[in-house]
This record gives sequence, C-alpha cells and structure tokens, in this order.
Amino acid sequence: MHNNLKKFVIITLPRSGSTVLVKTLDNHPQIFCAGELFYFQGKIYHTECQFPFWKIKILGNKINYLINFPNVVLRLRRFMNNFYNNQETGYKAVGFKMMYQHILYMPGIMRYLEKNQVKIILLTRKNILRNVLSDMKARESGVYHNETGSDQHASKKLHVDLRLLSAKMKETEKWANKLESIAAGKNCLKIDYADFVNWEEMTGNIFDFLGVHHAHIPPATERLNSPVLENMIDNFEEVKNWATKNGYAEMI
Repeated sequence: MHNNLKKFVIITLPRSGSTVLVKTLDNHPQIFCAGELFYFQGKIYHTECQFPFWKIKILGNKINYLINFPNVVLRLRRFMNNFYNNQETGYKAVGFKMMYQHILYMPGIMRYLEKNQVKIILLTRKNILRNVLSDMKARESGVYHNETGSDQHASKKLHVDLRLLSAKMKETEKWANKLESIAAGKNCLKIDYADFVNWEEMTGNIFDFLGVHHAHIPPATERLNSPVLENMIDNFEEVKNWATKNGYAEMI
C-alpha cells in the first residue's frame, strides 16, 4: 500500500443505515469497505476480514467479549495493521464499520485509530424514535435488511409495546449521546440518516473526505421499512399519542 492511503472507520449505532453505506462505498473502485470486523456472532460483509475471536458457544456474547480481552490486547494492533495494509493494490481508501458498543469490548481500538490517523465517519440517526421502532420491528420479524426473500416477514405490521418502547428510547438516547461525544477533536465527518435523502451530495462529501474521485453509485440496497409509520405500525395512534405526551411529536 502507498503512503497516501486513507484509513477510515464508520462508527455508528444499529438501524442507522450503516449496511447500505458500507456496501455502497465498497462499490466505489477506489474504496474497500468491510462490515463489522468485531462482530462476534455470525458472518460479516467481507467475512475474510473478521477478527479471530475465541468462542465458547454456550456462553452469551457479552461474556465471550470479556473472555476475549487478553486475545484483543495481544492481537489488535497486528490485526488492524494487516487489515489496512494488506488489501489489494489500487485502493485509495480502506475502512470498516464499528458499532459504538465495540469501543467498550475492544480495548485499545480508539487509541489505535488516533495513533494511526484513521478518519472517522460518524453515522447518526437523530430521529431516535424511528431508530427504535425500526430495531423493534427487525427483532420481531427477524429481517434486518432488504434482501431476497425478506418481503413476506418484513411487511407484517409491528404492534408496539409502549413500556418496551419507553425503555428502549432511554437506552438508545444514552448510546446516541455517547456516540456524539467521540467526535470532539477528531478528524471526523458527521453524517445523519436523514442525509440519505440527498444521496449524491452525501456520498460526494464522503468521497471528498476520503480523497477519492466522485462517482455516481446508487444505494446498494433499498429501504426496508415504509417511511410512513402508519404503514409500519399496527397501533399507530397509540404510539403517536405516547410520542406527543413524551416530547417526541416531531419524530413521528
């Protein structure tokens, strides 16, 4: 790899459009972009790049992450160097996706990013309500992305448990605030899910940030859920009233 290679990471929370962004950037001829290198359970986009965790199947993911702390300490720097430096020649930018929670489970990752001048694309979703509803629907249907064969399960409307909604809103707001805090003083480009509406402008800003040429690359996948909440939620009026009562009316 040449010295002008731009190293980058997309740091985000679930249900913020990161999958379509990763796959779209990877379709650019000068960009290599992998999925969650530190995803423990299951395969990622560009599985060949996944971190080699120790896995004890009978234990939960959080416990397995804790067990892997010494593994991470020993391997992380070499693993990251290999990831950024050993891709095929011709790329001007190499990056991956990292969920904010992985900062907690991968000791030393932020220090590595800072020391190696890795550019950060901070992908947010300021409409927390839609983020949470999308997550609830995905968990209930088992369908997280718009892929072949997903329509049947994804089209079923979600009946929202308001107590669960309230709990998830508080948790997601907490993580969203932590996500925003990491941008301070960093070489960072902030993008919000709402910016996807202006696709060409948004991707153009990313291409400039990464130092690659502009290219017209359509979204790699289509949106899974309807932008009209009435089409997605069975008890929409209940949710609307709850949102109005709790100060989230503008997010409906």
